[in-house]
Amino acid sequence: RHDVESRGLGDVYKRQDTITNKDTIQLVAEAAYITTPKFPRDWSHFAELYYSNYKVYTENFGERNTLKDEFEFQKGLKQIELSSVNEYVGLQLFKDVTLKTLEDQASKVEIKPNFFQVFKKLYDSKVPVIILSCNWTSVIMSKIFKDHGFEQDENFQIITNEFEHTNDKLTGQVKEDVSIRTGADKVEHVRKLLKELNNSGIQDAVYYIGDSATDILPMLEVDYGIIIGDGSALKTLQKLNIKLDEGINKGDAKIKHIKNWNELNDLI
Repeated sequence: RHDVESRGLGDVYKRQDTITNKDTIQLVAEAAYITTPKFPRDWSHFAELYYSNYKVYTENFGERNTLKDEFEFQKGLKQIELSSVNEYVGLQLFKDVTLKTLEDQASKVEIKPNFFQVFKKLYDSKVPVIILSCNWTSVIMSKIFKDHGFEQDENFQIITNEFEHTNDKLTGQVKEDVSIRTGADKVEHVRKLLKELNNSGIQDAVYYIGDSATDILPMLEVDYGIIIGDGSALKTLQKLNIKLDEGINKGDAKIKHIKNWNELNDLI
């Protein structure tokens, strides 16, 4: 039995998700087993491979008490992330999964309350919004936005890892042009985006909103960072003793902490 929900993703691949109530990687993996129910390897194989590599890596790395520690940890984590990617690519787990099968998974996603109210206000005001994610594909999230009436354009982009596909079927390979697996990768992309904004003459303040440990480093690259909820981003920030303010309009810290999207919705 390929029990994707209880074997691995809930315990090993779990990453907080700023927009959805649960990380959608679980649904990406599920699409593979919907396509090939008798795939020779259970999802636990991939989950346990990742967990064992991650455990060894974190134990060998030791304590992370400074930003430098965290950056080096995230850089080294890339190889751990790629170990599981290389495994599912090598075994062709996602081969022949159709784009429609992935899109159909969108109906199972729960969006956090008030997110689309905030997004619509930004979208209608033509404020550029970029979703930068360590997910394995943008297909599910793109379908969710499309179902809410939003298409990607010059002011709205989803940047994440992608599968190769021919026509509407995945080849089993991953695209090499974008590789966002860790917080260090996110820093690289944020720096690139900031350079593009600067070259375009745009001087507006840049905000970064996130809730995962992979969001801390890129958050510190921009003008203001907003941690939403009580996920690993908040815990990591507190462990690193980085100053933050509770609430958007309180204090002078670069990083703000809010409980949910409703706090932003009331301000915009």
